[in-house]
Amino acid sequence: MTYVKSAVDCEIKLETSRRVRYLASADAALHARGGVTMHISFPSCMPEYCARDLVLAFPALVDDRPVQCAITAEALEDHFGARSLREDDLLQAFLAHRSQIEQAARRLLDEVGARPVLLHSGFFRFCA
Repeated sequence: MTYVKSAVDCEIKLETSRRVRYLASADAALHARGGVTMHISFPSCMPEYCARDLVLAFPALVDDRPVQCAITAEALEDHFGARSLREDDLLQAFLAHRSQIEQAARRLLDEVGARPVLLHSGFFRFCA
């Protein structure tokens, strides 16, 4: 497991497989299923690059609890203009389109009950 720390002390856990996982609290999942509106926000942390998984990871806060979000390098190249898989190019694309990416993550967080989300290129192609 790879651990990275963001600027505002947001701990990010990345699985060694291509999936991103964070053990979300059971009550946050119940909020989503029970129809209770969740408060979702995104700290202004810089996203963290995980070369092994080719993702940029960024935290969300769902009802003040951290939930892991990530976007694939492929999605950043295909839909947000990243010029290459280089970390600098991916970060530049993320920062230029942060609000769109966070909105997509918000939508998925609502749908999956505040569990970790991984934004693939296909999501933006077919669902956004």
